[in-house]
Amino acid sequence: MSIGQSREKTSTIYLHPSVGTSVDPNNLTRRQRVGAVAKVRCLEHQLFDGDRVRRSLSRHTAECVVAQINELRRALGWLEIDLEGHWRWPHDREQITAGR
Repeated sequence: MSIGQSREKTSTIYLHPSVGTSVDPNNLTRRQRVGAVAKVRCLEHQLFDGDRVRRSLSRHTAECVVAQINELRRALGWLEIDLEGHWRWPHDREQITAGR
């Protein structure tokens, strides 16, 4: 399965409009949680080769995959990741943009 295919399936299968970045993780059904966890793992596997972003991915593609991963992670109540594979609090991005 390619990145483009998984992206399409992510938006049609899991990322229903009711499941966005402001979703309380406690409101997810068990099925949604299991699906989101599986999708996060799949996307992370496609993105990273060990502790690095796969060389075959362009920067733009990698950033799009990270955005998908982080949307799912926020819905699960997990920390976000960045392109280096470091975890961060979801509000870090907002603080960085506010400081510009």
